[in-house]
Amino acid sequence: MFHTEYNNYFEGSYEQITNGSYTKNGNAYLYNSFFKDLSNRVLYSSGDLKTVIESTTFISISTNEGYGGCIFLNENGEIVQNRVCSTDCWADSNGQHCYCITSIGDSKNWILESSFSRTFNEEKGDISISFYHGHQFLYNSNISYFKTSSISAYFFCTADTESNSSMNSIINNTSSSDICICFSTDTYQQPHDEKLFRSNIINNKAKDQLIEVYQNSLTIYECNIINSFADNIFIIQSPYGNDFRGSISIENSCLNNNQGTIPNDISITSTKNEMIENHLKHLSADLCFESNTRNIISNIIDNNEAFINIVIEDADEIEIINKKERDFRKFWTFVFLNISI
Repeated sequence: MFHTEYNNYFEGSYEQITNGSYTKNGNAYLYNSFFKDLSNRVLYSSGDLKTVIESTTFISISTNEGYGGCIFLNENGEIVQNRVCSTDCWADSNGQHCYCITSIGDSKNWILESSFSRTFNEEKGDISISFYHGHQFLYNSNISYFKTSSISAYFFCTADTESNSSMNSIINNTSSSDICICFSTDTYQQPHDEKLFRSNIINNKAKDQLIEVYQNSLTIYECNIINSFADNIFIIQSPYGNDFRGSISIENSCLNNNQGTIPNDISITSTKNEMIENHLKHLSADLCFESNTRNIISNIIDNNEAFINIVIEDADEIEIINKKERDFRKFWTFVFLNISI
């Protein structure tokens, strides 16, 4: 049944690999695996490839080689991350968990039902989650407790189709120099629509603006944007000389207790006086760093059953499956996030 989930997203067959360090050609299916205390990113992918990362945990993974603390997808292909848990991972530059540049067009650049968090207070790098090109989709995920210089939560950049961020929790993130969430496109790229739906954006801090839109049109619907601190809670930016400036439209949302300016060019309709009950359902990031889980993860790695570094290049397919599949499942759980202010 290992192939079932991969084939939900992409077609094709692939070779099964269970442990070791590999440089291989082909599509990748990374499934039911643990990675802990590695000083280089887990996956580097280049070429027109299709990658699925599913039910996998990353703990304390880092790189001093620039982009993508755990994952670097380099300018081609497609990627789906589903039920991924990433804790205390970082890069010295952009993409604390991932830096994903997919092929231009409707290629998948997705994160589904995942959790990303930090437990240390030190500021590290820029942009926790970076998306470039393709169809950008962030769904039912948690991004919390990141401290970065720039864009502490996520960056949707140069999407080629309408992008969507829905049912997410963006909580207690801090950007020391500018932004928490950014939707952007290139100066000469055709602008497009962005969706930010039914999300909780709470207790975030940014020096300049909390949410920035560069050229595109953003619709915010049924969101709680609460207890935020920034010079501007929202801002619309445009390149010099470009006729299309972009827009932000906010509908049926709660904007309580924010410290910062909301400019007059932001369209706001039907605001709520009380917090909307977005009962979001996320993977519990706590299980990534509980002591008993850490011990089991360490044992698995010591036995060479999940210690995998992968470099993916052009050609055939790869599947990577952890032998400890049954042990892994009991660590994945869902929690309802109920927040009181």
